[in-house]
Amino acid sequence: MATDANSGDVRAHLLSVARELFYRQGYQKVTMRAIATRAAMSLGNIYNYFPTKAILFEAVLAPALVAIDALDNQCVDLDPTSGDWLVSMLPVLMRNFSKLVEQFHKELHIMFCGIQGFCPGNYRDKFIEDRLLAGKRFHEQFLRQHSEVEMEYSELFYRVRCAEWYEAMRLLVQSAGMTAEERESFIQYYALFATAGWQALLTVPPGL
Repeated sequence: MATDANSGDVRAHLLSVARELFYRQGYQKVTMRAIATRAAMSLGNIYNYFPTKAILFEAVLAPALVAIDALDNQCVDLDPTSGDWLVSMLPVLMRNFSKLVEQFHKELHIMFCGIQGFCPGNYRDKFIEDRLLAGKRFHEQFLRQHSEVEMEYSELFYRVRCAEWYEAMRLLVQSAGMTAEERESFIQYYALFATAGWQALLTVPPGL
């Protein structure tokens, strides 16, 4: 790397190198010295940007987590009882999610499969808690749109659904042989089932 590279370039280079190593070896097996060697930098210089491996690891995963949160926020105002839900909103939303999985495949693979040995945080618990909060916001918004509906579920119900979504994503990320079309189809059918059940799958419109 050129010596006159600005700090942003150096940081981006380190994140790229670390992401590749974490993706191939997992958090536990990767050392800061290995990252320094691969990045062609001194170990001391790396610590100027990332004081610990844990901080570097969190920085690698941060863009994917931000993107997932942004997609959650898009869901809050949607109304699954709308006539446009199946033919318009759901396919577009799930297509965006499929693109997210493709764009951040390595980060998601690290989060779901390469996190062993990472003590400062539990990303499975964080994933479930974040989705739980998004689900509660969606529920509250839905009830505001439909004051005639009385719908209350226990927190355990939401937590189980979020845990199922985590497992579905983990298996999806691990399914390296899937084409983009197969991945998008799976996501859309899973989301349809999660929101409307088997009855909706039996009457799914052509081309979903």
